[in-house]
Amino acid sequence: MLNTDQRYLGGGRLYFERLENGILQPKKEIGEVKDFKITSNIETTAVESFEGEIPELVDEVVVKQEFNISFTTNQVDKDTLLMALFGNLTSKTYKQGDTLPDGTTAAKDTTFNVVDAAMVDEVIGRLTFVTSAKRGRQKIAVFYRVSLQTNADILLQSREFVTLGFTGKVLKDPTITEGSPYFRVYEQA
Repeated sequence: MLNTDQRYLGGGRLYFERLENGILQPKKEIGEVKDFKITSNIETTAVESFEGEIPELVDEVVVKQEFNISFTTNQVDKDTLLMALFGNLTSKTYKQGDTLPDGTTAAKDTTFNVVDAAMVDEVIGRLTFVTSAKRGRQKIAVFYRVSLQTNADILLQSREFVTLGFTGKVLKDPTITEGSPYFRVYEQA
């Protein structure tokens, strides 16, 4: 009989530490995610025996193994836009009376976060997914090094709540010397 602790229902929160110039930046919460998936892609080669009338499978060897991730977040802010737009973050302060980017005049001193899009070639970093289980044991998945990109349109106007979708490849992290250099999933005992 299946134990109810073996069933899982719940959501989770996702955190990203961007890798810049070989250094992990401070952890940023990507926020609540609608879904988070790990997909494996296993490529094999087979050895068959042709001694009989029908070829028989004698051996199979894994020649390539890769993992991909995908997630969708409801949080659309400067941090998720940086990831989606391959951008850098700056800020710009306008004094009262200055012309704002939309052509209006600043009524008071105002500062804007500015995402300069298409400024980096890749978005690489560490992802940590922490489940918030309504049923089942809590899990924490740490992906030591992932390469991310958006997998859908980036809506700036919508009649529904906007989401951002991402896909990524799990890469080997050469700095990890214990256990898997790709990722680990921890489950509460």
